[in-house]
Parts: sequence; C-alpha cells; structure tokens
Amino acid sequence: TRSQAERAVGGRHPGEPRKERPRELTSAEAGRGPDRQPLCSGILLSIVSTMHFRANPGNDAYATIRGFVFQANLTVLQWLNLSKNEHLELECGEDIDVVGKAVGDVINQTLAPGEPPVELAGVRELEQLKVRAANLTMKSEEALQVIARFCEHQKLNPQWILSFRYVTTAERGVERDWAGSGSAIATWEAIRLHKYGEAEEAAAVGLLAAFLRSCSQPEKVLKSSWDCLRSVVEAENSGPLLNIIRRLEWSTGHGDYLKVRADIKEALAALDNSLSRAE
Repeated sequence: TRSQAERAVGGRHPGEPRKERPRELTSAEAGRGPDRQPLCSGILLSIVSTMHFRANPGNDAYATIRGFVFQANLTVLQWLNLSKNEHLELECGEDIDVVGKAVGDVINQTLAPGEPPVELAGVRELEQLKVRAANLTMKSEEALQVIARFCEHQKLNPQWILSFRYVTTAERGVERDWAGSGSAIATWEAIRLHKYGEAEEAAAVGLLAAFLRSCSQPEKVLKSSWDCLRSVVEAENSGPLLNIIRRLEWSTGHGDYLKVRADIKEALAALDNSLSRAE
C-alpha cells in the first residue's frame, strides 16, 4: 500500500524527490547573520567600551613592587662597589649590611708566629632603604624608628664599629616645632659632616637632644629600641648623641630604581674597562 511504501522510503512517496533534513546550527553559527559575521559583536564592544570597573585601591601592589625593585637594584650596585675585604649580608642587621673584614684579622695576618693576636672590632655599615613619596622629617615615624634602631644596634654590638645609612627617595621636609634654622635633618647632617664650629656644634646637638626628648614613641618602634634612644638623649652629656649623629647618615632625595639601574650600567662599564686594561 501507499503508506507501507512511504514508510519504507522514510515517509515520502517512492516517486517523490528526497528532501534534505535541516542541519542543526552550532552555538558559534547561531549568532551569525547571512554574511557569516557576528550579529552582536559590535553591540558588545560598544557596551564594554563604556563600562567602568572600580578597582579596590588596596589591591594595587605597585608601591610594594617598586620598593622591592629599588632594594634589589641597590643591592646589586653595592655588590659591584665592594672593596677587596668587604662582603654583603642581606636582611641581617638591616636591608643591606656592608661588612668589612675585621681590623684585627687584617693585622693578625702580618704577625710573626708566636705573637699574641690582636682583637679589634669589625666594621659594618647598616643600610635601610625606603621608597617614600612624602617628605621626610625627624618627626616622621620612619626617622624616629631609624634613630631608635641604630641606638639599639650600638648597645647590642659593642664589638663592632657600626655606621647607619638611611637611603630614601623622599626629600627633606621641615619640622613644624623645630627650634633651629633649616630642618632637624639638615642640622643633623651638618653636624655629621663637621660643618659647625665647636660652640655652634654643641648648641645644635643640644637642640636635637631637646627635640628628640619631646617626641612620642611611634607604634612601629619597639619598646627596647625606644628605651635605647631615650637613654642616649637623656644622658648627662652630649657625647652619646654626638656619637650616633656622626655615624648615622640621612641619604635623602635618592634616585628611584631607574636611576639606580643607570648607575649599575655605569659600574658594569667601568668594571669592564678595568678588566680590559688588566688583560
């Protein structure tokens, strides 16, 4: 019968031509027009281009990474500038410690057999590095922390000849309650570099002692460090504070990591030239 014949050939009469079954579209083809181009891409791009994403400022690690790069570059530069009897120790006393061979060791190498050894202090320069946008004053938490830490380093390590260098990209600011001329940090540096006469220097040290006595302990400064600072500025004479001033350098206005990178290239070029001459 006709119905049996139609079922035998897939629902069509034996004489009828075969009809193509419609093919299912893929998800990629479903959104395309007759010209095979996406129908909504232009609309989506237009929407995305006008959308604004508000990022959480706390997730921005640029300043932290910049500080790491600054420290890494300065470490390389210090390594290139080491003398024969020096080596680096990192994250030991401070960010970078430049350690000189103990003076006693150098002398003992020249002693005749049987002569008693000489015991003298070693030499260590402590360096703390800081990328800082705001100006630095002696009332800044970082500055007070540096002085307090160095006072404690001196107390805990009498066998070492210590010095401290605070290296920062920040410029010097002026303290509001500073009684002297200029700024407290500028006065400190003038004393360190022996720019004052005896009487003027004594007066300047007295001003710094009074200023530091008026400062409160910052939250980040350990009590043990702060106690060491207080014992220095409250001493009967200016000797202990003058000793700290002579050995602590404020290296402000230092170039950022890009400047340090340029200094590294210059140091490498100078080293290459010296090696070429030696050959």
